[in-house]
Amino acid sequence: MDHTDRLRQNLELLGLEHLRDISLMQLLDRIDKNFPSEISEKRLLHIFVAWLNERLLVIDTSDEGAFSQEIKSWCYFLRMCSYDDDAVGDSFKDWQSEQLVIEPASSRRLYLAELEIASIFGRPLGRQPLSKITAEKENYWGHIHPDRIPLSTKNKRQAPHEVIDVDEWTPRVAELSPSGTLPTQTEDEQQDLRFLTGANRMVFGEDEALSRKRKNDTRVAERKKAQKHGHSSQKVSLYKMVRNDLKPSEGYVCDRCGVSGHLIHHCGTNLDPEFDTRPARDYICSICNQTGLHWRSLCPKNEDPNSITQQRRRAGIAADTSAERVQPLELDYEINTGTSKQSDTLRWGWEREHLRGLGIGRRSRSRSPIRSHQDKRVRDRFRPTYHDTSARRSISP
Repeated sequence: MDHTDRLRQNLELLGLEHLRDISLMQLLDRIDKNFPSEISEKRLLHIFVAWLNERLLVIDTSDEGAFSQEIKSWCYFLRMCSYDDDAVGDSFKDWQSEQLVIEPASSRRLYLAELEIASIFGRPLGRQPLSKITAEKENYWGHIHPDRIPLSTKNKRQAPHEVIDVDEWTPRVAELSPSGTLPTQTEDEQQDLRFLTGANRMVFGEDEALSRKRKNDTRVAERKKAQKHGHSSQKVSLYKMVRNDLKPSEGYVCDRCGVSGHLIHHCGTNLDPEFDTRPARDYICSICNQTGLHWRSLCPKNEDPNSITQQRRRAGIAADTSAERVQPLELDYEINTGTSKQSDTLRWGWEREHLRGLGIGRRSRSRSPIRSHQDKRVRDRFRPTYHDTSARRSISP
């Protein structure tokens, strides 16, 4: 799956056409509502970088204050959500390389954003080669075998006793112990591999890729544990803290009750089943795998104590959130009259099919009988109506 297909799939799951008109908190709420809990961190960061790219398109790059403030807010928000700076930087570099192939005109804007993010994190984004000066500062010679240090150094002011004559150098010979056997090293004893460098370290030592793989395995194990025993990780607690502390921006309207002044997770109608809405037709509940019936938070099998289902159970509210429940449609149709009070507007195709199955609403007209040359009635492609071919006059040669 390429860059464009991934972005289109994420927007379809979020139920959005673009990410330009929503805030980071609104995006976080939609991710929590529409995406399963076991989604990878790389895919989440891909969505956040896509949001930043949409916002930077509407900001004038000459306005350094607004451009810098937008990127700072984005970086600090991801830090509050407990995302690692290295993971954020790598995700931005991956997005930048893929986006430049599709849209080369955005190279300058993305390069300025990269410099701003690097200044916030205090280091360049991506993996950088180790320079000679940095190698000397980090005691580069400490990683080389002690016997090879005098041969590798270029210091001409060495003491005479420290200079090794290559012609006179001979390899060391193992000394036999008094018992006549060589000393053996046990398997449990850890070997000193600090002298390995370059390709040797990749084979025998600890490479950066191996370390990153261990981190990913740890994150996957934490997600599985949270899914089985409930969300108790540090990231979830930070996420709740962010959701409880931040206030809605100006112009924000709750998608559930249609009233401004509060976020959707603070809405007082969360315990009222009358305000429940049906998800998109292709939405799949990650718990029961039902399609287009209910949100994940309303699933009757959801055991998360923070879900709406568990909140209603604790409050003693009996609400039918089962898969067999058919939610009443917000359309006012006159039964068997073929007319509509809302100018025949339907939100989804499956609602139209449901109404037609009940005998409600307009039906499509039946097709006209098939015409052919046999009944002398054919359609002329250049005329809007049928005409009789029997009335044609034959012209004799």
